[in-house]
Amino acid sequence: MPPLIIAITGKKYTIVTFEINCFSGSKLHKNIIFVLFLSIFIFQTAFSAISGVDSIVKRGIEDNKFSGAVVLVSKDGKIAHLEGYGRSGRVNRPHYIVHRHIFDLASLTKVFSTTFAIMLLKDDGLIGLDDPVWWYIPEFEEGVKRNVTIRMLLTHTAGLAQWIPVYYHAEEPLGAKSYVSSYPLKWEPGAERHYSDLGFMLLGYIVEAVTGERIDNYIERELYKPLGLECTGYLPLERGLGPIVSTSFGNDFEYRMVSDDEFGYKCSEDPYSFRKWRIGEFTGIVNDANAGSAHGGVAGHAGLFGCAQDIDTMLRLLMTNGVHRGRVIIYKGTVGEFLTPDNNGHGHGWMMTGSSLKLRTAPAGVFGHTGFTGVSVFAVPECLLSVVILTNRQSAGLDENGFYPNINELRRDIADAALGLCKGVKQ
Repeated sequence: MPPLIIAITGKKYTIVTFEINCFSGSKLHKNIIFVLFLSIFIFQTAFSAISGVDSIVKRGIEDNKFSGAVVLVSKDGKIAHLEGYGRSGRVNRPHYIVHRHIFDLASLTKVFSTTFAIMLLKDDGLIGLDDPVWWYIPEFEEGVKRNVTIRMLLTHTAGLAQWIPVYYHAEEPLGAKSYVSSYPLKWEPGAERHYSDLGFMLLGYIVEAVTGERIDNYIERELYKPLGLECTGYLPLERGLGPIVSTSFGNDFEYRMVSDDEFGYKCSEDPYSFRKWRIGEFTGIVNDANAGSAHGGVAGHAGLFGCAQDIDTMLRLLMTNGVHRGRVIIYKGTVGEFLTPDNNGHGHGWMMTGSSLKLRTAPAGVFGHTGFTGVSVFAVPECLLSVVILTNRQSAGLDENGFYPNINELRRDIADAALGLCKGVKQ
């Protein structure tokens, strides 16, 4: 009989092909067929072992909440679910997403770049969390700003405005630093928590002041390379990272943030006088205009791109008290300090409440973060569980009310499915 061709395939592409000469009816033939088809079954289910996740994500695509996504769940250091869904965008020849696709991580930059950088500098004795900011940024030496500390920036209690259109006032990093550093406080330092992009821009400036180099170069050398990360970094097009998932088409949302005072941000800037609104589909270009237009794509609050596996590696690093493959990357005491909830229920840099992480139930010790582009992560140290959800919700465009699709229910549904792997963990 002719050779029997058997292909072991994943859900989207062939993994390996065998060509076997066999004889119909032989015992060897039947055993080979059984083993190979068993292998197919194992491969197909090994990275999709959590019931319901596929249907949850596919429903999000069908409901036009995003064009594509990657979801990763790991338990006890092993991947329990890893899959790519949908397409990378809506124009510019989008392609099918696989699990190695890279996403604009938006505010996940705050934790996977800036917070980690501060942890490393603290371990090296180069900074202290209660150091006043003016030691590193002279504009903070006068008035009430003199009381602001690095810890306050990390915990969003520095009294800073939540957001301002820096790109109106600066076109390059030095101008952006000068403008942000000189901007007045909005609240009393240390009194209340007000989530602020400006605080993490300032932390990025502190990293650069201490190290003498941009934060992207520092964090790549000190963290990403030691961890063996392959697809995480700033300026992905310059670094040759890819393939990359697209985000939005133009800056419609940020335009409304400036033009509509009822939208939540009262700005004095005239949206009609600004002539540098970006157009076209953003692929490999940071979506956040303060990072992209004012900071050259490298900032402490946004600008990082990455893939699910790399993010999982960094979450595992924290869940194993800063140790990676037997090597201490971050001191255990530092990890503990950053992941201890403060009076507002959050860690240093990290969100630690169910409401902020978009969870229906919040296991004890949970930490994570969300990002505006449609990305979110959380980890449960007690059961060594990490969940990475990457979508490009901005690809759907703005709805009739001027908002991007709300994916919080999808986040909660995936979290519920993943948390089924954590039995007996305190809530």
